[in-house]
Amino acid sequence: MTTVHDLPPVPLGLRERFVELALLKVDSVVLWNRDGPDVFDCSGLVAWCILKAGGPDLRATHNAQKLFDETAGPWSIEPRPGDLAFYGADIKRITHVAIWLGPERVLSADGATSRVTDLAKAQANPAARVHLHTRPYRRDFFALHQNKWLDVEPVCR
Repeated sequence: MTTVHDLPPVPLGLRERFVELALLKVDSVVLWNRDGPDVFDCSGLVAWCILKAGGPDLRATHNAQKLFDETAGPWSIEPRPGDLAFYGADIKRITHVAIWLGPERVLSADGATSRVTDLAKAQANPAARVHLHTRPYRRDFFALHQNKWLDVEPVCR
C-alpha cells in the first residue's frame, strides 16, 4: 500500500519557488548595482529570484523602472505572493521595487541610503539588508503589478 510518505515531492511552481528563494535571502547584504547571489540591490534581488526560479535572466537588463514598465497593465486577478510592489514619484520615476508577500507585507532589498556603494559599510550597516516590511514602509509607494515572469512555464536550468 502506498502512503503519502512514499510519493515524490510535488514540484513547486515558478511563483512559489520565487517567493521561497526571496525569503532565503532575508538578511543578505544590500549594495547598489548588485545582482546576487549574496549581495543585492532591489531589482537585482527580483531578477536573481526570477532566474533561479526558472524564469528569464533579467539581471543585466532590468532596473526598477524597466521592471515597472514591462509589468504595467490592467489587473485581471488579486495580487498574489511574488507580485511586485513599486515605489517612486510617478510612472517615469520608479526608484524601488519590492516583492509582495501578501496583505501589507513586502520583502525588500533596501539600504540606509539609496545607494550603499561600499561593501564594508553595507556589511556593517544592519539597515542595508534584505528585510520584511509592511507595504507602505516608504512614503513613495506607487503601485502593485503582476509579476508576469512567474505565470509561464519554467525554463530548465
